[in-house]
Formats: sequence, C-alpha cells, structure tokens
Amino acid sequence: LAVLEAAAVQLESGNNETRKAAEQTFLEFRALEKPFATCQFLLGNSRNATVLFHAACTMKIAMLREWALLSPEEIAKLREYALEYVASQQQSLPHFVREQLLALVALAFKRNWNSWQTDEDKIQVQQPLITQMQQMLAADNPHLRLLGCYLARAVLNEFASSSRSSAAGLTWEYHLSAKQDFERKHLKSVFVLVVQL
Repeated sequence: LAVLEAAAVQLESGNNETRKAAEQTFLEFRALEKPFATCQFLLGNSRNATVLFHAACTMKIAMLREWALLSPEEIAKLREYALEYVASQQQSLPHFVREQLLALVALAFKRNWNSWQTDEDKIQVQQPLITQMQQMLAADNPHLRLLGCYLARAVLNEFASSSRSSAAGLTWEYHLSAKQDFERKHLKSVFVLVVQL
C-alpha cells in the first residue's frame, strides 16, 4: 500500500525521472498473477484516487488475462465484489474508479455470454445481473437508482458495436453474437426501466 501510494504521489509530480519510476511500479503491479486479494485490500484501505484507479484497472485486466484459469465461482465473486464495493462507496468513490469497476462487471457478464451450452444455462447465468440492474433502476433510493443507471450504461457500452466495447480477447463474431442476443433478450426491458426514471 505504501509503495503504491508513494508511486501515486510521484506520478503527480512534475519530475520526469520519478514519474517514469512510478509508472514502472504500476506496470509491475498490473502484471501480478491473481492480484485480486491485493486489489481488494487496496480498494478497502487506500484513499488515494490514483491507487484506487490502478487497483480497479488491475482487477479488470487480470480477470480478462486469467479468465481461463478462474472458476465460474471466482468470476462471480469478483463481479459481486466490484458491484458491492461501488454501492457501498458510491458517495465518495471517484467516477473514474467507479467506471472501471462497473466495466469489470459488464465485461464478466459479456465474457460469459456464449460460454453455456443451452439457453436455460444462459438464462441462469445472465438473469441475476439483469434482475439486479432492474431492481436498482426501480428502487425508491435515488442513490441505488443512480447506481443502476451507471451499471446499465456500462453494460450497454460493453454490448455496443462501437469503440466503447472492450476487446476482451474475443472475436468480432463473438461480440456481434452477444450484442444481437442481448438486444433480443434484454435491451427492451432495460430501455423501459431507464425511460421510466
């Protein structure tokens, strides 16, 4: 924690040499294998926005990089952690950290899209996040509704066919298939809930 917070201060300094060393520190941090517990520790204990941002980015990058090594339960726990963290820190969390964590949720959702054999399996995996988003958007609590809007935007951006969707190590055909399937099954219900706000 102290090393990364010091590197964050060095990044903000005007000195090129210390800035390069700080950038190297963060690059080495991003290259760690299974850095999830460390990232969660940083998110829970640091108040430095730069450290929080790099912890969120590292979680997202590592999830994609190590996707084949992670169990479905580990992926679900990462997604749940990111969403719960954003919900609990919504008032104080910098928007750029929130966006990275919600992008992680949306990426995990999309990356799992076509990995199931039957439509019943797909629904079992997809429906909890869709239901959770719908509940947030319909909530009486304005902060929860706002989080639902942020989550909907992250999911919609991920399923867009524009430059906003992530590479995620997937083929263009996968992106297109997931996009069309999402549009067919969920886009209308998300649109209706957002319009009702």
